[in-house]
Amino acid sequence: MSLIQSIPDDRLDLDEVARHYGTKPMTPRDIAEREGCRVQKVLKWISNGELLADDVSADLSQKPRWKIQPVYYAEFHQRRREARRRQVQGAKPTPRRQPKKKLSLIDPKTGKIRADLQNVGAFCNGGEAGQ
Repeated sequence: MSLIQSIPDDRLDLDEVARHYGTKPMTPRDIAEREGCRVQKVLKWISNGELLADDVSADLSQKPRWKIQPVYYAEFHQRRREARRRQVQGAKPTPRRQPKKKLSLIDPKTGKIRADLQNVGAFCNGGEAGQ
């Protein structure tokens, strides 16, 4: 059973987090390897606030060096799991669009003008006769 399935929805068990993720902070590269995505995606999660991280660079004016605490990563997973559950519960199957029927003056089988059209006006006005 994964940690994500064992965490109750209302709170995180820090002992369980430590057993599953360890106690050392992780880098964006570590998270990317776990998630199977690119480091840029993890940095995007950090920049938009989805994934909490600490900037441990010596000088804050330098390029940030992010460290993600295991509890931050577990909370991130919990939020994503809850969002996915809400999305799946509220999701309705998307109806498939039927392709529009093309109206043609020429019958494709015979190559002759179609006899079912009463007049050219009906064809030109989108099927509305007499206009």
